[in-house]
Formats: sequence, structure tokens, C-alpha cells
Amino acid sequence: MNMKNFLLLFCTLFPLFVFSQEVEDKESKFPLFEFTKGDDSEKNKSWGDYHFSNESYSKAIEKYKKINNPSLEIQRKLATSYWEIDSLDAALYILLKIVDNKQDIEPIDYYYISQLLNIKGDYNEANKYRKKYSREKAREVRVSLFETDSSYYSRLLLAGSQYELVNLSTNTELSDFGGYAIRRNNENVFIFASQGIQNIKKLSRGRYIRPERPTFNIFIGDFNEDSIQSSNARTLSGDINTEFQEGPGVLSEDGRLLVFTRSGSTSGKDDALHLNLYNASISNNGAVTRVRNLPFNNDQYSVMHPTLSKDRSRLYFSSNMPGGLGGFDLYYVRIQQNNKYSKPINLGPGINTEGNEVFPFIHRDDVLFFASDAHPGLGGLDIFLATGLGTESQDIENMGAPFNSSKDDFSLFLDKNFKYGLLSSNRSGGVGEDDIYSFKINIQSPYGIDDYYTMSRGDTLVLGGMGVLTNDEEIIISETNVLQILARRGTLLDNSTKNGNLDFNNNGTFTYIHENLKTRLDSFTYVVTNLAMESEPINVRIKIIDPTIPLAQEDVFVFSQNETIKVDPSKNILSNDSDPGGDKLKAYVIGEPSYGDITINDDGTFEYIPDDEIQYSSDTVFYAATDGIESDTSFVVFSKLKVGADLADIIEINPIYFDFDKDNIRQDASLELDKIVDVMNDYPDMVIELGSHTDCRGPDEYNLYLSDRRAKSSAQYIQERIDDKDRIYGKGYGETTPNVDCTPECSSCNESEHQLNRRTEFIIVKMN
Repeated sequence: MNMKNFLLLFCTLFPLFVFSQEVEDKESKFPLFEFTKGDDSEKNKSWGDYHFSNESYSKAIEKYKKINNPSLEIQRKLATSYWEIDSLDAALYILLKIVDNKQDIEPIDYYYISQLLNIKGDYNEANKYRKKYSREKAREVRVSLFETDSSYYSRLLLAGSQYELVNLSTNTELSDFGGYAIRRNNENVFIFASQGIQNIKKLSRGRYIRPERPTFNIFIGDFNEDSIQSSNARTLSGDINTEFQEGPGVLSEDGRLLVFTRSGSTSGKDDALHLNLYNASISNNGAVTRVRNLPFNNDQYSVMHPTLSKDRSRLYFSSNMPGGLGGFDLYYVRIQQNNKYSKPINLGPGINTEGNEVFPFIHRDDVLFFASDAHPGLGGLDIFLATGLGTESQDIENMGAPFNSSKDDFSLFLDKNFKYGLLSSNRSGGVGEDDIYSFKINIQSPYGIDDYYTMSRGDTLVLGGMGVLTNDEEIIISETNVLQILARRGTLLDNSTKNGNLDFNNNGTFTYIHENLKTRLDSFTYVVTNLAMESEPINVRIKIIDPTIPLAQEDVFVFSQNETIKVDPSKNILSNDSDPGGDKLKAYVIGEPSYGDITINDDGTFEYIPDDEIQYSSDTVFYAATDGIESDTSFVVFSKLKVGADLADIIEINPIYFDFDKDNIRQDASLELDKIVDVMNDYPDMVIELGSHTDCRGPDEYNLYLSDRRAKSSAQYIQERIDDKDRIYGKGYGETTPNVDCTPECSSCNESEHQLNRRTEFIIVKMN
């Protein structure tokens, strides 16, 4: 649907007498100006304006082109008419000619040129005209959203590359849009708005002139979620489809309530029939009954494009009612008891702009999809995803390709079980003017990392915050799958503890009370869930510490070739050990090293002499910490630094996580990178290549691009904290060097194997 007319298309049905008085001749009706005096240019202008107002744009073009020396107003109307019939080159030519003449230029000329260039895919040139518009309209909300990052549009073209759109078999040669599906009686019921041949004939017999813009009816059909195809489309029966515009509509989860858009029956001050929202009941036989006009409708503006929250407590919609930011804004009303509605509440400038925000879809309370022609996109209407809706952390993401194209993309719907989705578009390659497309939702399986906790015997362990999910954070994010961020994670208990009482919550928090005082270890397993899948069981171990005996903790030290390790008291092996009574601890060896000699002193200081004649990467020494009465045991790992080794394997480095499609260093990632900084400062001759690797999902070029950004960003963080920045550099490998071969075509790997391929390496490339 053409971006320039999609709103008026659904908002106005103009009576013929709005634009001129009528007189009757033998064959047809003509405006009075046809019989008045005036030259041909004046009559062509009057006829052109007449057809333009009635949205008969092809006829308007015929008349406007015959005008000698057309005014700027007529030139702009001619450009708009070309745009309406998708003659983009002609529209762009006229607008460029207007600004090239440099007389009476209006800022909106620059904006429309940028929009047309966006639709044509010329994003760099479009950005030049957006900047010109910005200088004239710096205070507008949409100006603050303009994207100046040159790589922004290339990222959008790859953002959803894991998805494939399927054109529905029920699409016609005309316009079909607004697909919405629910499960009812173990079947998927599919509703949508469509032009029909009968609509054109019906309308031509009415008293409303819409020769180029036929109205829509609401249809119902069947939908197969396995083949993601629709079938058996038929007109929705009952008190629904009239000679006016109907659609789009949405159904409640139980299929008993329909909320839909319909044009009003009373014109406003502008003599236009605006769109209203109605609700209706669905009978047992599927017929529409008891149609009701919603109380916040108004004859002076349009209220359209409904979407219901799952609990039916909120109704979201689009409207051009007074008091908005401009164009069409998104609103919601609270649905109270006895079907009472609150006053409409504007979603605010975080979402709304001076442009048009339309076709909302509320997926869950904090997630909203909508279409906009003002947020930065690929052209025309783009589909956007708002997460954290209404909170300080609210974020807007462009869905990118293939959800968006250079044409108009809108009316996105997601199945509540996260199996499939629908969207509407007038992109190239479709069957009709607007088509409905389906897609299977493809998200990574959730997974987690084993956890280890310690507590005192007979005590209570309380884990809050993110609970066991803390070290699983962001693992599920995929850089080429924008829908992955919707896979809200939760937890389910798999097997409970045996030696205590466990109260485990679905957000990962838990409370554990140790009961069997004779045991020193307990465990349980859980699974991570998202909207559709579960992980493999994840182990949680709980070490029970006797509060009357010392606690010894493991230690890790690194050394280079031919280096003897000597530690001072501040770094001795007892420095992280403790005694409950505060007594002084002593250390002694209980297990000798395999590849060297060690001398451990009572105070925990030691000297380790490696055997350089033997090739090995690490050595282990077991020791005991005692207060003279009780003792605890632990171990020390000595890891050798050598060229070709991965520092992440030598010292304990947790995965480096990034936010979706970002390369900035998060706080949790900085803690891990600081460990590398410490080692590099201890060994000033060490040179490291920081390599970032992805799995094979997503396009090769995008994986390479994003991994390189992240590698360089991580390297820069370390460079700022060491003396010589040339000692570390970042390099992105994308999916070119996997640990696990997933061929053919990335189809043979399970989720754990993909995990092995997603990694950050710190390879030592030089050491003296």
C-alpha cells in the first residue's frame, strides 16, 4: 500500500458534492465549473483538483499536465499524484526540480525527497536531504531519530536474514492485508481485510465516488501453522461487511470478541467520513452480531487499527485526534469493568513522531510492534519493535530485512506460542497491490551454564536478583535474528535437592535450607525456558561448609617460559582462604606437582620451579589450609604462557557478552577484560590477537562485519589500560574458523556445538 495514501485510503470516503455542486446531464453528473467561463488551464486546474480531492490520481495527472506554467501548489499536487500511483521517478523529478529552482522551497519538500530516495534504496543520498530538513525543523521529534551512521542501513538489510517470507495462497490480485490468527477449537482461525471484486461493483453503485480506491471487507479463513499457509477464505458473515470500509480487525483469544475498523456514517467538518472502531460478538456459528460503536470515536478524526492485550485490559490503536505529535499517533485505552473505557492515552514521543505511527500489535505487556514512516527505515512504512514499553528502558528497534523492504511493510502479527508470524507488504514480487506474508519464527534454543554455591552447614541460602540465570545472561541473543530478543527466559525445576528443602522460582531465584547436617554437598537441576523451547538440564551444586573449620579456595597463577614463580604475602595461596574463628592459617603440600618443584611456606608464600624440558601447558598442586585443629583442602593451577596459547584457556575468563547488534563494552564484559589487562601488565612483552568468532547462523558478511566491530571494541578497551596499545589488536573472524564443523549449510550442529563456535579468543602471538 502506497505510503502516501494508506491513511487517506482508510480514512475518507468523500461524497461527490463535497468538492462541487452537481448538475445532471443525460449520461453523467458534472461539476458546475465545467460550464463556467475560463481558459483551458483554469478548467484543467479545477478538474485536476476535483479528481485529486476524490483520490482519482491518474485522472488528476491528466488534467494537471495540461496546465501552462503550473504553480508550485499544482506541481506538488502533481508529484503527490505520481507518488500515489507508484510513479516514483516522476514524483522525485518534480520535487527535485522544485528545490533546484531555490524559490519558495518548503522544508517538507526535502523530507518527501528523502522518503522517495529511501524507497528507491538510495540511502546515502536520502540522508543528505534529511540533513537539510533537519536544519529547518531541528525541534521535531522525528529529526532526533534520523540515523546518520553510514552502516545503519546495511545492518538493517541483514538484521533478520534467518527468516524467509511465504506469500499466502489466499492473496488476490488486489489488496490483502492485516492478517491475524488465533487457535479456536483446536484449529487456527485466520482473519484479514481484502478488496473484493464485489466491493468495487458495490461501491460504484453507491453515492460515494471512489473509482481508484475500492473499500475492504473482512474475510475469514483457515491457517496451517506447519505449512504456514492459508486456505478456504470467505467473507465473514453476520452484521459486519457493508458498503463502507471494514478492516483490519482482531479477535480475542477465545474468539468471541471482534474489534475492527469501519468508516463512519456521518461526515466531519472536513466533509470526510473518518474511520471508527467497533466491537462485536462472534456467535457459535461464527457470525458477527451485536456491533457496537466504541465511545471514544469521533466524526472529526479517525480511530483505527485495533490490537488487544492478551488479558483484554488494554486496547491499542492509531488516531489523528487533536493533541498528538502530528500525523497519526498510537494510543491505548484501559478497558474497565462493564466494558467501560478510559480516555485515550498517547504512547508519547518515544514511539510517536510528527509522521505516522500505525498498525500496532501488542505482543505482550512490554512488547509492541508498529509501523512508521518517520522512524529511520528502509523506505515507506517500516515495522518496528518496542521493548520495555512504557518503562525507562524502552527501546525501539527496526525489524530490518526481510520484515522490511524499500516499500511499505506493516501489520505484523506473532503467534502467541511463538511458532509463526504474519505481515503485510506491497513489496516487489507479490501477487497483488498488498499481500500477506507468513514466516516461521526461528529462535535459538535456550541454554545455561552450571552453577556452584557455598553455604554454612545448617544455614539458609537465599539467591535473589537474576538467580541461576545470572551467568546465562544474553547467551540466547543472536545478532541476525531480531526476534530473539523476545524470547523471554524463565526457569523450571528439573530435579530437586536431596539433603535440604528447595523453594525454586520460575525467574531463577531460590531459597535452600540445609537439613541433613551430615552431608557436605547437595545439588539440583533446572532448565531454561523461553516462549517455545527448553534447554538441556543444568546442574547446580551447593557445597556445605562446616562453620567450625577453615575454608580453602582454588588459585590460578600464570608463568612464562623459563620463569620461576615467587609470590609475596599479598598474593599467597592463603590470601583467599578463611577461618571461621579468625585463627591464623598455615599451608602445606598434600599433592606434589607433575612438571616442576614447589616449596610452600607456612604463610602461604611459595616458589614454583617449572621443568622446562617437558612440554606441558599447566600443572596442579594440592594443598591443605589448617588452623592447627581443623583443615580444608584445595589446589593451585600453574598455567604456562606461550606463543599460540589462548589466554582465555589459561586464566578463568567468562564469555564476553554484547547487547543485540551492539559493540559497546558492558559492565559484565569489562570485568572479564580486566583479567586480560592484569596479565598483560604483568608481562609487558606479551602481544595478543583478540579474535571474535560467531556461529554459522546468519549471513557470512554480516557475521564477519559484526565480529570485527566487537573484536576491535574489546581490544580498544584493553589498549586504554596498558602502556603500549600496539600490544593487542582486534580481528573479527565471523564464522570462518569454527571449532565444530556444521556443514552442510549450517544444518548439522546442535545448540551446544553452536556455543563452541561463538567465542572470544586471546591468542598470544609474541612473548620474549
